[in-house]
Amino acid sequence: MLLAVFSLFLFAFVSSTASDQVNNTAVNLDADRVALFFQTIDEELARRNIRGAAYAFRGPGMEAPLLGAYGKVSGSPYAEPVDTDTAFMLASISKPFVGATMAVLIDQGRLDLDDDICSVLGGPTLKGGAINTACRNPFFPTTNVTWRMLINHRSSIKRSVPDPDNATAVYGPTGEMYPFHVGNPECPIDDTKQFFEDLFVNKPTETTVGNIGYSVNWYQLAQDAMGGVWSEDYGPGERREYSNIAPAYIAALIERLTGEKFEELSATSVFAPAGMNSTAWFRRDLPNNTLEAVPLYPYDEASGTWEPWGHYCFADYANGQLHSTISDMAAYADLMLSYGIGTLWSNTTAFDHVFGCQEKDESGNILGDDDCIYALSWNHLSNTVRDFHGEDTSLDWTNGIQHNGLDYGVATDAVILPEANTYVIVLLNTDGGDAFYFMDAILAEGIALLNGEPPVGAASRGGDQRFLRRNAHVEEDIPGPSPQTTGAPPRHHHHRPSYSIVSEAG
Repeated sequence: MLLAVFSLFLFAFVSSTASDQVNNTAVNLDADRVALFFQTIDEELARRNIRGAAYAFRGPGMEAPLLGAYGKVSGSPYAEPVDTDTAFMLASISKPFVGATMAVLIDQGRLDLDDDICSVLGGPTLKGGAINTACRNPFFPTTNVTWRMLINHRSSIKRSVPDPDNATAVYGPTGEMYPFHVGNPECPIDDTKQFFEDLFVNKPTETTVGNIGYSVNWYQLAQDAMGGVWSEDYGPGERREYSNIAPAYIAALIERLTGEKFEELSATSVFAPAGMNSTAWFRRDLPNNTLEAVPLYPYDEASGTWEPWGHYCFADYANGQLHSTISDMAAYADLMLSYGIGTLWSNTTAFDHVFGCQEKDESGNILGDDDCIYALSWNHLSNTVRDFHGEDTSLDWTNGIQHNGLDYGVATDAVILPEANTYVIVLLNTDGGDAFYFMDAILAEGIALLNGEPPVGAASRGGDQRFLRRNAHVEEDIPGPSPQTTGAPPRHHHHRPSYSIVSEAG
């Protein structure tokens, strides 16, 4: 049972051996025990050779989160320390913010999840009667593809933008495409509508411009690399297959629906109302002087260093390129504990779309909790489907949401449990970092803190073994060649949802 009363009100500044904590308001938690919470998590981050991290915990009875910042923003020996306003790339935690933008449009009556996407693409046929493959699977040309299918991985669109010989649509710091310098010299591609039209529709004379005198026909590239972007094995709505392309495609479709740039629409309709003032899809749009965490290779024991991947971006940016701080992410999670109602959308939209199951079977019926994987882009949790820390049944997981992300030099995870007034968020800037492991550790240590118990410790949490979870709930990473030996591109295979104390450790 959680303790109802804590022994000490904490004001202003408290300290620990691990870090300093800055407290905005009075809280009734023991100062030394709070310091030990931060120290326990920071020591585990160090043990696993994480270079930089930011994390948040809010639990039952708490009015605001504990925010932690650990390590350095890059591998340089002169790197600045991570703080709670350091921007991290979010990887696939970006996708739920595509869903949030959709929810705002749903609430405004501008979008219906079950509408055929052909309605914003000129219809199911092109001039001359050809199938409009921007909105129809050519192997199932009479089956509608809906917004719901796209956001919940049932559209029959394949997993990722074509990746022949590691020539994926990922752009490096100077605009070159890893590793063959194919693609747009600008980073990022500004016209996402044009990119997806080039990818989905066979228009040989229209290509995305490349650099160093090289251009690429994205449609033909997809045909040659993977037989096109549409599956011939199953049709829209028939089964769940994780797709990075589909949620990113939604950004382009929203631009066609609204006539607004997606990054601007999500900024004004989601980020600003939520108080996320240091959150942007493109690094250029972050506030001036924002400290950014650089994506890094894993720790190299021989040299004792973390080599930089450097910053990069995607042609299909909306599935993983959002940048945010732990302070902003906690502000959003705080809002989600009240379901976003009144700030982002109405009660009806919150429960019918954002937090409730959004998957339908082939008969058009919403799936039950035991069978459902997705809310609106988030993974859907319940008291029968808990995503991690499965042995803890003291929390109410009703309407819970979770997502995680992985890319080279980036690992992230977030879980929000509105009925338990609980969330955990983890942002890492080190390749191979297991955000899921730290998510579980922070939840376990946070609950122990609130119960007035000593730290759980890695051994009691099962050492390096992950807690029980529903494996289908988190997409498994696609194994590939080691980036350190092949020079492979960033892994665009995203996978795997007043106590204001701040820890900033070096």
